[in-house]
Amino acid sequence: MGYNHSDVNKNIGSASIMGGYVYRGSTDPCLYGRYLYADLYASAMWTGTETPESSGNYTSTLIPFSCSKDSPIPCDTAAGSPLPSLGYIYSFGEDNNKDIYVLASKGVYRVVRPSLCSYTCPTERRELSEDWSCPHCKAKRKAEQKILVVKAPPVLIVTLHAYEFVSSTETKKLEVNVRFKEMFNIRGFMKQRRMESNTLYQLVGVVEHIGDPAGRARYISYVRANKMEGPKQHSSESKSWFYASDGHIREATLNEVLGCKPYMLFYERVGD
Repeated sequence: MGYNHSDVNKNIGSASIMGGYVYRGSTDPCLYGRYLYADLYASAMWTGTETPESSGNYTSTLIPFSCSKDSPIPCDTAAGSPLPSLGYIYSFGEDNNKDIYVLASKGVYRVVRPSLCSYTCPTERRELSEDWSCPHCKAKRKAEQKILVVKAPPVLIVTLHAYEFVSSTETKKLEVNVRFKEMFNIRGFMKQRRMESNTLYQLVGVVEHIGDPAGRARYISYVRANKMEGPKQHSSESKSWFYASDGHIREATLNEVLGCKPYMLFYERVGD
């Protein structure tokens, strides 16, 4: 894992990597199992994900971060950047609850629930706006809501929310860049993480919607031509991807696939 220091701060020059921790807390379930680290200048933060598990192979992902709307520390935006101004990041810390802290020159910050920073995590524990009617005790109770996978399927299909209603008769396409990976481990989204031994999936197909919903749209697909076998099964350098439209089929690269704007993602469980 690493990064080009000059890409972080071209004016000042080289910085240093501030090592962190593998996140084992429950506050942000979407961060679970990932190694969190940052740059000294606090202008970038990454997670390292081991894929496949116990392989010793990590991939780095640049992640966004912002201050909680309930932060007791004043949090200004860095000049020329949407990121918060933390000053310098000196170190990371972990408490007995496995919560992660960022020690910066402007204060100590704790990793909090994603929704407090306007981010979305499907497995985040959310408090319901109204008391829940308990079917067993026949009473109103305070409750939290979350969505988890009970059983890992052989094929996982993810449909993304592509439109929003602006009126009762009109829809608007959402222009949002969705980052996704070739390998996807759903262990952090399982109801019982230890019940399923195989929760690693490999991308085998993508459907992309191009155009607007007013009749001037079309769909294209990216398809993995054959199921990978042997030692290259987890390789991100696969050449077996193909682009398919209404009238054209050609070979595509994995980078092209991962750079598209997906409408549907198709994952196949590795080893099935």
